[in-house]
Amino acid sequence: MDFTTSYQLNEQTLVYLELSNLTNEALQYYQGEQGRPLQVEYYGIRGMVGINYQF
Repeated sequence: MDFTTSYQLNEQTLVYLELSNLTNEALQYYQGEQGRPLQVEYYGIRGMVGINYQF
């Protein structure tokens, strides 16, 4: 589950927040059925905060 939001402060300035993998689930691929995992990847929770300013 991901979350993204932004707020326009004025005509030139935008503040944003992006959060990824909030449930901290692994990415999993299976060979036919769940009992036969082919690939499992763990990424953890990631986030980014920023300001976008246009001159």
